[in-house]
Amino acid sequence: MFRVVQTWFFRLFLSGIAAVLAWDPAYALSIDALAISQQLASARPVTGIVRELRSVRGADGVLRTQVTLQDGAGQDVAQFSVLGGVEGGLYWVVDGIPAFVTGETVEVSLVNDEAGVTLAPTEDAVRRIAPAASGRSGSAFSAEPTIIPSVTGIDPPIGAAVPDDPFVVTVSGFGFGAVQGESRITFQGIFERVDASVISWSNNAITCRVPAPNVRGTTQVLSGPIKVWTNTGGWSDGNEFIGGARYSVLFQWAGDAWKPGRLPVPIYVNAEGSPWGAGLGSIVADAAAQWDVPGSFARLEYRGLTMATGGSHGADLTPRDGRNTVTWRNVWPYQSTYLAITWSAIDTLTYEREETELEINGNKGWTLDPEDEPEKFDLPSTLTHEFGHWLRLGHTQNVASVMLAFVGSGTRRRQISPADSYGASWIHPSYGAVTAPQAVPTGGALNLALVALDRQGNPRARLAKSAISVRAVPVAEEPADPLAPRVTTLDQAMAGGPDGVPASRDTDDEGRTVAQLTDLPDGRYRIEATIAGRLVRPAPFVRVGAAPVAPAAAFSFTGVSPQPLAPGVRGIVHFSLPSSAQIRLDLYDARGRLVRAMANDRFAAGPHTVALETTGADGRTVAPGVYFLRLSPVSGLDFEPRAVRVVMLR
Repeated sequence: MFRVVQTWFFRLFLSGIAAVLAWDPAYALSIDALAISQQLASARPVTGIVRELRSVRGADGVLRTQVTLQDGAGQDVAQFSVLGGVEGGLYWVVDGIPAFVTGETVEVSLVNDEAGVTLAPTEDAVRRIAPAASGRSGSAFSAEPTIIPSVTGIDPPIGAAVPDDPFVVTVSGFGFGAVQGESRITFQGIFERVDASVISWSNNAITCRVPAPNVRGTTQVLSGPIKVWTNTGGWSDGNEFIGGARYSVLFQWAGDAWKPGRLPVPIYVNAEGSPWGAGLGSIVADAAAQWDVPGSFARLEYRGLTMATGGSHGADLTPRDGRNTVTWRNVWPYQSTYLAITWSAIDTLTYEREETELEINGNKGWTLDPEDEPEKFDLPSTLTHEFGHWLRLGHTQNVASVMLAFVGSGTRRRQISPADSYGASWIHPSYGAVTAPQAVPTGGALNLALVALDRQGNPRARLAKSAISVRAVPVAEEPADPLAPRVTTLDQAMAGGPDGVPASRDTDDEGRTVAQLTDLPDGRYRIEATIAGRLVRPAPFVRVGAAPVAPAAAFSFTGVSPQPLAPGVRGIVHFSLPSSAQIRLDLYDARGRLVRAMANDRFAAGPHTVALETTGADGRTVAPGVYFLRLSPVSGLDFEPRAVRVVMLR
């Protein structure tokens, strides 16, 4: 999520804390400072008990949660909406947008915007007053604090906010109380204070775990003051947000990640309405490539243009399609302060990532040269930030980080920082790298170069050679048809045995070493290395001996699968060319009217596939009926145009 400020900041702290950028893993947004100030002028506070949470998809196609507050007498006192909700077995979450628990007591600051009543775009828009019966949320405040606690230090003062291996810190000071009781220790959140899990508590020291966001949109932890609240003294240093020692967040992670089998993450671009037209694809590809960092095996891979529509799928015009789409929207259904927004679909049972969508606000002024057009927003910087969310990184307040929460016009921030790189490595650790030749002759030795890395991508120096092993796993040949089953392990012995062979020597100061495999029969192999029990990813492939001769490609145009094609289902067009040629692929209705120009490109010799979306050029679902796909030559190959029938179901 990205919001706009007058300078390159992603989240604005209106309480006196320095401005920072605002982006989030499951939803990314950008905010406009002028619009914020106008909204805050009309903000009104409301206190109440959360009575009901209801997920509703509005007429604009956006999924929101309607929150109803009531007073102690059971009378409704306010109703407002926040982005995200539950639909079809999936949580559609927007990181940075506060979550609520039925039964908790809160004080909220509300404003009116284009979508109705919602939270004010400030850090303190939500104040937790009392928890629900389950104990979730904050504790009540004392009206007359008498002993004010003070936070004087934190050790270590810098680290991450991650759920799988939480960082532990010790906070020092005085006035905390001998026992915790109802007292709390909190970190800086985007809209609120975030409670930490306490390990030990005394009057002068508290040891706790750094809190982390989760997949349901719990607020992220930002760099900022550590604040202690006690029922006798209130907030440490007399203020909920200012004063005391600070914790600096290098990176943070919501806890979910792409399954290895879903990597690299394919990206498709719907460039309709974009000032750069189809050129938006290459801009997206360049931004995605910024996240190719040495310690991470996760990759974002641009696959091409599409007519599919991004967003929190579920409405008729945006059925869920399993495709990760970047969409340019000139009709913007969200708050006007948002520059861009990333949605993530997460399975409600397994919490596995199913789909990610990025929408760009086409109503904002965008540029590729922010120095020449300082009044506009740098599109590559925004894309790079959002793709950090795609890899599941959250916001930071590190001014060198592309994950800074707020962004302003005229600023360029496209290069990821070391902290960003550490975060990507932590979430999708490669644990090293294996370099292998593409091929070796029959009977030749396979010499491998290895680098051992820790979870943050740092070299593991002087690691014993016995902690590193390699093996060669026989795999089938790559299929000629891209839709055929991919690499399959063969039922034959692995070179190096199941446990592999050790490295030839200990790693050097840069974590480097070598290994060798011998006596490999001819064939194709996947090289698997483990370092201290961790599998190195990605695994390279090597051929031993000569490659089998591939049959000559023939011309064919077999049509679309599946058939007939149901609404919301993406069809695949299959054709094969005997030589490289430029061809056209067009979809016509039964009256011969062009519905969509699907391709006009040069294709290499061999089999190819092109996606057929069930939406027309205007983004609407194609009407049911009979259509025809026409394949025709442009240059490089001479053949009679071919046509196949396509049936679209109701």
